[in-house]
Amino acid sequence: MAIPWVIGLPVENKKVIGITGLYTMPEDEKEANWVAWFCVEPDYRGKGLGSRLLDLMIEKSKKAGKKFLRLYTSDGEIEKEARELYKKSGFVTTKTKKIEGENETKIYMELKLNSGNE
Repeated sequence: MAIPWVIGLPVENKKVIGITGLYTMPEDEKEANWVAWFCVEPDYRGKGLGSRLLDLMIEKSKKAGKKFLRLYTSDGEIEKEARELYKKSGFVTTKTKKIEGENETKIYMELKLNSGNE
């Protein structure tokens, strides 16, 4: 993975209540950023924090001139809310891959960005 990382770390009352970040992969670093982690504390879900974190990563990627924001998740129940947020934000599935030794499938998604530089 290529660096630099960009991290979003919201805090309330000195407690981290969410986290996300960006990174690049050598094979597509000129055109895409990848979402790293993506988590909002359960007590803070459903309040728009996840959307704001994702919007921050979208804006950072646009400002960096990237054409795509990519991520992967799984079809596991624990990822259901995140998948719904990604779809609502315009991400589309680009491929799926069975996770070896698991009863889950990895889902690759991307969002086409309009960086304003096109």
